[in-house]
Amino acid sequence: MTSDHRDRRPSHDDLTAGLCGYLQLVADLVGADHRAGTTDVGSVAAALLPLPHRLSWFPERALALGWDEEHGWSAQLAGADGVDQLPVSYLGVDALPTPRVVAWFLKDLLAGGDPGSPFPPAMRDRGERDDLEERLSAYATHSDH
Repeated sequence: MTSDHRDRRPSHDDLTAGLCGYLQLVADLVGADHRAGTTDVGSVAAALLPLPHRLSWFPERALALGWDEEHGWSAQLAGADGVDQLPVSYLGVDALPTPRVVAWFLKDLLAGGDPGSPFPPAMRDRGERDDLEERLSAYATHSDH
């Protein structure tokens, strides 16, 4: 009896390295320091990337890009408490778009455009059996973690 390689899911370490690599590529394209970002592949895979940019309509609030496996990427402002993040726009094209698409989203938003949606899209359900884990773990080669 042979085992089909597609039955094997990426390990926790593969997913962690993949998310770090993915975040690093996005950070490089948007001019952010990936080392300031955070990643978590716990119950819901997620990442947060603080940005050196500010939105012109909220210059007093720190800006970040947030990602999670259920909603994809969003631009987020620091809450008044300085801890909570408040999403202002969701990219909404794919749970794991290419880093270039994420960079375009941010560039358009910073230029005053309205590239996304204020409502969180349902890109996928947590733990859904699709190709997201394999796509994410493929970014592991880009990680310096």
